[in-house]
Amino acid sequence: MEKPGVIMYAQADHLNGELLGAALDMFYQSGASNVNILATVTKKNRPGYILIIDCPPSRIDAIETIFTRELRISGWHQIDTTHRYRNVRVIEKAVSISIGDISIQTQISGKVLDDDLFNVRPEAECCLAVKQRLREIGVDLPYVELEKHLRQALICEQDPAIVLNVEKGES
Repeated sequence: MEKPGVIMYAQADHLNGELLGAALDMFYQSGASNVNILATVTKKNRPGYILIIDCPPSRIDAIETIFTRELRISGWHQIDTTHRYRNVRVIEKAVSISIGDISIQTQISGKVLDDDLFNVRPEAECCLAVKQRLREIGVDLPYVELEKHLRQALICEQDPAIVLNVEKGES
């Protein structure tokens, strides 16, 4: 599938980190789909930044307002693009995680690409939330291992259950 898109590209050597952090939020609030801020070295060896904002064509004016009004950037590039993408849907499941005699009930979610359940990726915020719950009971499972367990639970057709063979206090 595809739809029209725009990449807004600006360079700046007069902005501080605090303002850039606030600008990141402003861009997203104004409809940006993705924002990248890259550190660079500019003319006269000044530290600078390259701002790359991916947005729908309907949000160009809002992004330009942030450039001029908030960041005092006087010029930028606009690159009209075609955004190509695949069908993605989010699935959610209730899962039981067992560690010895302790059981945790939680909701997990993941993105499925092209309706291929074996092409599922657990959402990072979901993995981090489960990781935190496990830490609270003394289990510190590496992120990649936890993600593997959550992925298996998401593709499980029955009620998924994860059994972790670790002792509390193990890392």
